[in-house]
Amino acid sequence: MSMPPMRRARRLLLLALAVASVATPVASGADPDVTAPVVVVSGATGAWTNAASVTVTAAADDPDSGVATVEYRTSTDSGSTWSAPAVGASVGVTDEGVTLVQFRATDNASNVSAWSSATPGAGGSVRIDRTAPTAPGTPPEQAVGVLAWFDASDGSTVTESGGGVERWADRSGNLNDATQTTPGNRPTRVAAVQN
Repeated sequence: MSMPPMRRARRLLLLALAVASVATPVASGADPDVTAPVVVVSGATGAWTNAASVTVTAAADDPDSGVATVEYRTSTDSGSTWSAPAVGASVGVTDEGVTLVQFRATDNASNVSAWSSATPGAGGSVRIDRTAPTAPGTPPEQAVGVLAWFDASDGSTVTESGGGVERWADRSGNLNDATQTTPGNRPTRVAAVQN
């Protein structure tokens, strides 16, 4: 027995609506999470330290869907190249020199934050120097651009005249001695004081 065309069309429409209501979930009233997590980094201030290790940590927050993962990466060449991202909210830096550290987070809705900022000598930067300075009286390594080296621990480099310093010899080898030929303008030398 066949159905009248109008009744068949109505039945197909009801069937299509039933399938659509099962295939498309009803919205719960909440907006979908389209915002990436926020990442705050601590422990990488850019200040010099002689510590054996500096721990840098990230606190990630995502109030909508929650944080799924936190990753970090490091650079020892001012950000020209970076290590492969590794999962973790903290990293210990032990190498001497400047190490940049960045973090990013992914939330449970797959939104990914940008890498945190890292600038040499500022936030996101760890600077470690455990190498002792050269002993007094020993010329330092000649760095590019050094024009003069005045060694206050070597009294033989200072020539005094009329109660003031007339000449302070340059120990860099560049012969850039500091001189003051006007007696009234000569600085005075005071033991055990640094200015």
